[in-house]
Amino acid sequence: MKISSTLLIAASVVLSNFAVASTTPSAKPAAPNAKQAQAGKFSIEMLAKDKLPANFKGANLIETINALEKMSLIKKGEFETTADFDNRKAKAYAAKLPGGQGIDDYFAFAFPVSVADSLPVGFRYKYDADAGDALFYMLPTNASLNGIGSPNHDIKGVRVDRLDALDFDLNIDKTRTYRGSNAYGATVNVEETSTTVFGLASPTIPFLDFKREVGYYRDLIPVGRVSMPSAIAAKELPAIKALVIAKVTQPYLIYDFYHSEPTRDNPKESYRQKKYLSTAIEGVIFYSPATGQIIARLPDGFGLPAKQ
Repeated sequence: MKISSTLLIAASVVLSNFAVASTTPSAKPAAPNAKQAQAGKFSIEMLAKDKLPANFKGANLIETINALEKMSLIKKGEFETTADFDNRKAKAYAAKLPGGQGIDDYFAFAFPVSVADSLPVGFRYKYDADAGDALFYMLPTNASLNGIGSPNHDIKGVRVDRLDALDFDLNIDKTRTYRGSNAYGATVNVEETSTTVFGLASPTIPFLDFKREVGYYRDLIPVGRVSMPSAIAAKELPAIKALVIAKVTQPYLIYDFYHSEPTRDNPKESYRQKKYLSTAIEGVIFYSPATGQIIARLPDGFGLPAKQ
């Protein structure tokens, strides 16, 4: 994959401005107020300049998934007509979601970006001190989701194969230790863990042109390269974030469930529930959360006004 020369030039200009902005106050257009920025209210017009509001957090993915999951539990009443039920359900989905977004709006979710280690997946960075370049990676997994685990316990669910998935957060719901035995009288202490994973799932992201891996990646192809002095890199890269801009698509939520049985040699039992927001991912912004400075865009020029 070739890195766009336009991205390199534009990013170098942005970083040169960033070096000044981080040390010297300058006149800037007024940013949205603090309450709006903290709430994560996003509009695509925010991307037209080189900065987002300082401390912009984006929408809360877990709260968004939980809100849509609650909406999915709406059931038709015994004495309710189909028309009345459809109207009630439509009104529920028309309500604002956490962060103030409507179901048809653009959503922006901020993902952490960590250093590219031996088991990279998700969003990563690497710094080439000799070249003075910061390299950025977007590494979704190739997921097949079995659709099991919706709150109404529909065991059929919606199965979807070959999605690009980005895991955002993992919650440990429950842990316990119990005494397990088998038919031959062998007993052992079993560690049981129940977890929930939250993330985004999307059809093949069009601006990524490399083979997806089911798990961790071995061959890393950068999606962005930015000239960055080492002093700035040391300060900014460990805190950088990736803002994923997407539209929510039906069926809104996609589930996946996995259970592993314990064995005598590996006495661990796990229950893993995955909950993905069904999306069409349109672009990514790598930015500094402290200042809002945009460092790189994916694809190149994403969110900028069209050239006349």
